[in-house]
Amino acid sequence: MAEFFRGWKRKVGVVTLLVACLLTAGWVRSTLLADIFDLSDHLLAVSVDGRVVSVFYAESEPTSDYPTWDTRPRSPLEREFEGDTRTWNFSGAGAVTRNDPSELVVYAPYPFGVAPLILFSLWLLLSLSRRAETPDLNEGN
Repeated sequence: MAEFFRGWKRKVGVVTLLVACLLTAGWVRSTLLADIFDLSDHLLAVSVDGRVVSVFYAESEPTSDYPTWDTRPRSPLEREFEGDTRTWNFSGAGAVTRNDPSELVVYAPYPFGVAPLILFSLWLLLSLSRRAETPDLNEGN
Protein backbone atom coordinates (compact mmCIF):
# COMPACT_ATOMS: atom_id res chain seq x y z
CA MET A 1 0.00 0.00 0.00
CA ALA A 2 2.86 2.40 0.74
CA GLU A 3 4.10 1.82 -2.82
CA PHE A 4 0.85 3.31 -4.17
CA PHE A 5 1.48 6.68 -2.49
CA ARG A 6 5.00 7.18 -3.78
CA GLY A 7 5.37 10.20 -6.00
CA TRP A 8 3.72 13.59 -5.98
CA LYS A 9 0.95 12.67 -8.45
CA ARG A 10 -0.66 10.14 -6.12
CA LYS A 11 -0.50 12.45 -3.10
CA VAL A 12 -1.98 15.41 -5.00
CA GLY A 13 -4.59 13.07 -6.50
CA VAL A 14 -5.78 11.96 -3.06
CA VAL A 15 -5.95 15.56 -1.79
CA THR A 16 -7.88 16.61 -4.92
CA LEU A 17 -10.31 13.72 -4.45
CA LEU A 18 -10.87 14.74 -0.81
CA VAL A 19 -11.65 18.32 -1.89
CA ALA A 20 -14.13 16.95 -4.47
CA CYS A 21 -15.79 14.87 -1.72
CA LEU A 22 -16.10 17.95 0.52
CA LEU A 23 -17.69 19.91 -2.34
CA THR A 24 -20.09 17.02 -2.98
CA ALA A 25 -21.09 17.03 0.70
CA GLY A 26 -21.73 20.78 0.44
CA TRP A 27 -23.79 20.17 -2.70
CA VAL A 28 -26.02 17.63 -0.95
CA ARG A 29 -26.30 19.83 2.15
CA SER A 30 -27.31 22.84 0.03
CA THR A 31 -30.44 21.02 -1.14
CA LEU A 32 -31.66 21.00 2.48
CA LEU A 33 -30.11 24.07 4.14
CA ALA A 34 -28.58 27.41 3.21
CA ASP A 35 -25.09 28.08 4.55
CA ILE A 36 -24.00 31.71 4.61
CA PHE A 37 -20.30 32.53 4.99
CA ASP A 38 -19.56 36.20 5.64
CA LEU A 39 -15.90 36.39 4.65
CA SER A 40 -15.09 40.11 4.62
CA ASP A 41 -16.59 43.58 4.24
CA HIS A 42 -16.91 43.03 0.50
CA LEU A 43 -17.57 39.28 0.08
CA LEU A 44 -20.38 36.96 1.11
CA ALA A 45 -20.49 33.30 0.03
CA VAL A 46 -23.74 31.33 0.12
CA SER A 47 -24.33 27.64 -0.51
CA VAL A 48 -27.98 27.10 -1.45
CA ASP A 49 -30.15 25.22 -3.92
CA GLY A 50 -27.28 23.17 -5.33
CA ARG A 51 -25.20 26.24 -6.14
CA VAL A 52 -22.37 28.29 -4.73
CA VAL A 53 -23.21 31.98 -4.74
CA SER A 54 -20.72 34.81 -4.21
CA VAL A 55 -21.97 38.30 -3.47
CA PHE A 56 -19.49 41.13 -3.99
CA TYR A 57 -20.18 44.49 -2.36
CA ALA A 58 -18.43 47.63 -3.59
CA GLU A 59 -19.40 49.55 -0.49
CA SER A 60 -20.29 48.25 2.92
CA GLU A 61 -19.99 49.28 6.52
CA PRO A 62 -16.83 47.82 8.03
CA THR A 63 -17.09 45.39 10.90
CA SER A 64 -14.34 43.34 12.44
CA ASP A 65 -15.99 40.00 13.26
CA TYR A 66 -14.99 37.96 10.19
CA PRO A 67 -15.38 35.23 9.14
CA THR A 68 -18.85 34.19 10.32
CA TRP A 69 -21.01 31.20 9.37
CA ASP A 70 -24.80 31.00 9.60
CA THR A 71 -27.19 28.19 8.64
CA ARG A 72 -30.81 28.82 7.65
CA PRO A 73 -33.66 26.88 6.05
CA ARG A 74 -33.28 26.72 2.28
CA SER A 75 -35.22 29.02 -0.03
CA PRO A 76 -35.14 28.66 -3.83
CA LEU A 77 -32.43 30.80 -5.38
CA GLU A 78 -34.63 32.09 -8.22
CA ARG A 79 -36.99 33.73 -5.71
CA GLU A 80 -34.07 35.76 -4.32
CA PHE A 81 -33.32 37.34 -7.72
CA GLU A 82 -36.82 38.21 -8.95
CA GLY A 83 -36.79 41.65 -10.55
CA ASP A 84 -32.99 41.84 -10.74
CA THR A 85 -31.04 42.20 -13.98
CA ARG A 86 -29.25 39.09 -15.24
CA THR A 87 -26.02 40.06 -16.93
CA TRP A 88 -25.21 36.57 -18.20
CA ASN A 89 -26.41 32.99 -17.76
CA PHE A 90 -24.86 29.74 -19.02
CA SER A 91 -26.02 26.23 -18.01
CA GLY A 92 -27.05 27.21 -14.51
CA ALA A 93 -24.12 29.55 -13.89
CA GLY A 94 -24.37 33.29 -14.23
CA ALA A 95 -24.18 36.75 -12.79
CA VAL A 96 -26.82 39.14 -11.53
CA THR A 97 -26.62 42.83 -10.79
CA ARG A 98 -29.01 43.64 -8.00
CA ASN A 99 -31.16 46.74 -7.89
CA ASP A 100 -28.33 48.29 -5.90
CA PRO A 101 -25.57 48.91 -8.49
CA SER A 102 -22.82 48.38 -5.91
CA GLU A 103 -23.72 44.69 -5.57
CA LEU A 104 -22.76 41.88 -7.97
CA VAL A 105 -23.92 38.29 -7.50
CA VAL A 106 -22.08 35.44 -9.25
CA TYR A 107 -23.40 31.87 -9.00
CA ALA A 108 -22.39 28.45 -10.27
CA PRO A 109 -23.75 24.95 -9.72
CA TYR A 110 -21.60 22.57 -7.69
CA PRO A 111 -20.98 20.18 -10.65
CA PHE A 112 -18.93 22.95 -12.31
CA GLY A 113 -16.37 22.45 -9.53
CA VAL A 114 -16.89 18.80 -8.58
CA ALA A 115 -16.66 17.16 -12.03
CA PRO A 116 -13.29 18.70 -13.07
CA LEU A 117 -11.78 17.90 -9.67
CA ILE A 118 -12.87 14.26 -9.90
CA LEU A 119 -11.52 13.91 -13.44
CA PHE A 120 -8.22 15.57 -12.47
CA SER A 121 -7.82 13.35 -9.40
CA LEU A 122 -8.58 10.22 -11.44
CA TRP A 123 -5.95 11.23 -13.98
CA LEU A 124 -3.41 11.81 -11.21
CA LEU A 125 -4.23 8.56 -9.41
CA LEU A 126 -4.46 6.27 -12.44
CA SER A 127 -1.73 7.64 -14.67
CA LEU A 128 1.47 5.66 -14.75
CA SER A 129 4.45 7.46 -13.33
CA ARG A 130 7.56 7.49 -15.48
CA ARG A 131 10.69 6.14 -13.92
CA ALA A 132 13.95 7.87 -14.66
CA GLU A 133 16.08 5.55 -16.73
CA THR A 134 19.55 5.07 -15.37
CA PRO A 135 22.24 3.87 -17.75
CA ASP A 136 23.66 0.43 -17.01
CA LEU A 137 27.34 0.94 -16.32
CA ASN A 138 28.17 -2.73 -16.95
CA GLU A 139 26.57 -2.79 -20.40
CA GLY A 140 29.65 -1.61 -22.31
CA ASN A 141 32.01 -4.23 -20.78
